[in-house]
Amino acid sequence: MDKSTLGNQDTPHPRQHPLEVRQVPTAWLKPYDGNAKLHPPEQVERLAASIKRFGFTNPVLAQPDGTLIAGHGRHIAAMHIGLKEIPCIVIDDMTPEEARAYCLADNRLSDLGSWDKDLLESELIDIKEEDPSLLAAAGYTDDEVEKLLASFEVDEAKLPDLDDGDKVPFQQRTFTMHNDQVEIVDAAIDDAKAKGLGLSAINENGNGNAIFAICRHFIDTKNEG
Repeated sequence: MDKSTLGNQDTPHPRQHPLEVRQVPTAWLKPYDGNAKLHPPEQVERLAASIKRFGFTNPVLAQPDGTLIAGHGRHIAAMHIGLKEIPCIVIDDMTPEEARAYCLADNRLSDLGSWDKDLLESELIDIKEEDPSLLAAAGYTDDEVEKLLASFEVDEAKLPDLDDGDKVPFQQRTFTMHNDQVEIVDAAIDDAKAKGLGLSAINENGNGNAIFAICRHFIDTKNEG
């Protein structure tokens, strides 16, 4: 079959590959030089913890010469914990251009997913009760679990009673921050609350009030300048 027709979006059936999983020497595999996905030490440690607990359950993908197509992070983690062999699927019917594109797709498409917060909360709570050590193997620190669970909490008792059809005058905001940023923000919120800025007649959420006070101070200072 002409490789130029493989994977054509107009074909009625998905492209098929021979998917033979085999153990290969970890040292035989080598990263693709153009892999744009970074794997910081913290992620590698978490991947390693997952592999130790659950085993190497997701084979890496490689070209016939051992160049990785997908699974760079798992490969680094395997070397980190000293695995001599790991499961691999060798893909020998992709063009070099297709391998490059799939390397991007493997990372990009997973980034586009989102979480069902109710189900995530339920899973975190159940696993925490059954075996907290599994959360670390799943990639969560204790602090992250606590913050996630706290962010899911909605205290209905603190919302004002409104007639049916009235719009509740409250909004939630979700932010993503680096750990170093979180430390500064948490310290600022604690300081504001210690000064009484976490109290408000219209909102019983102390953190929200503290953040509002900090932002109002910033705007006022900016306008004065």
